Amino acid sequence: MNAVLELRPGRSGISFERVAAIAEQIVAEGGRPTLRGIRERLGSGSLGTIQAHLKEWNEGKAPAIPTSTTLAADVQLAVMEEIARQVRGNRADLDMEIAQVKSERDELTEENNRLSLEIEEQKAVIESLKEALAVGAGKTDAMAVQIKQQETEHQILRDQVEGLKVEAATATGKAEGLAVQLNEMWARIDQEQDRTIKANKETEIARIAEQACQARLEAAAREIEILKKPASNGSMSKKTKQKTVTQTNSAPASVAGHVKAEAAP
Repeated sequence: MNAVLELRPGRSGISFERVAAIAEQIVAEGGRPTLRGIRERLGSGSLGTIQAHLKEWNEGKAPAIPTSTTLAADVQLAVMEEIARQVRGNRADLDMEIAQVKSERDELTEENNRLSLEIEEQKAVIESLKEALAVGAGKTDAMAVQIKQQETEHQILRDQVEGLKVEAATATGKAEGLAVQLNEMWARIDQEQDRTIKANKETEIARIAEQACQARLEAAAREIEILKKPASNGSMSKKTKQKTVTQTNSAPASVAGHVKAEAAP
């Protein structure tokens, strides 16, 4: 029997039309549609959804019983007997269908138990994820605080670096000033050294001049001593006296030449 297929909203992705089409195919092949058989051909799907669609399909293909008839009484009796015979003949099929329904009920119960376990497992996973999320949120907050502290520390370090740059620039200016002062001091030292050298030379010249004067004084003293001697000792020849005077006068000249040689740079 071909049932009229109507568009109905699917359940969990399995539509009534797909379940009905597979059930019709199984009947055409001489088989009896079952939950497991239909799901095997679908490849996936919830047994609860397939059972609801299969039930709807079974109800749609049940024959309608006439409420009134115009047949004769004997014909009606024959029809009723035929119906009774068919009912008796189909009793075994009904028993099989009842057994199948019980089997499907057990399968649904097993499926429900399995889904319940999966739900409990999913709940446990969700709780674990919530705990992990809470821990992660706590870590995120702690990291945010740490990042804020690091930003503050970095700002302090940047300020310190800027201060050091200013101090370095100031120190550089001071160093340049000190370098100028040092150069000036070295120039003054050079000048003082030149003056010292000049003073030393002048001192040496004065010392030599003093020695020359001392020599002249000594020569003059000797001459005076000679002149003071008695006439008896004055028998010295005029030539000897002249030689003594000449030596006395020549001593300062030789000393002066020595002074000039010593003073020459």
